[in-house]
Amino acid sequence: MTELSDSDLASLLRGAQSDIAALKHYFSGVRDETGLEAEWNYLRYFRSDCTIRIQADATVYETWRVLITATALGQVEVSAQELPTKLSTLLTRSGIQLKLESEEAWLTGLQIRPRRVRVVGQLPEITPGSPLANVDVAIYDGPVTESGIIEGLPFFKEQAVSITTHRFGNPARHVQSVRL
Repeated sequence: MTELSDSDLASLLRGAQSDIAALKHYFSGVRDETGLEAEWNYLRYFRSDCTIRIQADATVYETWRVLITATALGQVEVSAQELPTKLSTLLTRSGIQLKLESEEAWLTGLQIRPRRVRVVGQLPEITPGSPLANVDVAIYDGPVTESGIIEGLPFFKEQAVSITTHRFGNPARHVQSVRL
């Protein structure tokens, strides 16, 4: 792996801070952004089964950015063809499930267990019959960002819960006891 520039390191630090803030303030808890009295509209998030796939042509910056997100999230599966030995050791000690495997082996595993995948680097060509063409596989291959919310989205499923707090215009007192 090549060296990271000072601006890359500063960006990675901002990304790590954003990941932690997103986990603390955005993806945890239940919140109602509408503030309506007649209806409560809560959003809450649950972890998904998203895997990170680091392709062979991923840049050093992309690799570090997604690995920082994985470390912040904890208990994430990471698939890569190759990583430096010391980095692999650090990741596994951090609770990351690391699989060093070829692209072919990764695609075979995806065929056996379809799931969400955050891909960095060039995505293989999607052809009919390819594991990537399966409707049960969700691919997130956008460019990496410093935003913890954007980088975290593939790892969470959003649930919206709406509760009507009235019955024919009269306040429904029983909804006060509802807990999410």
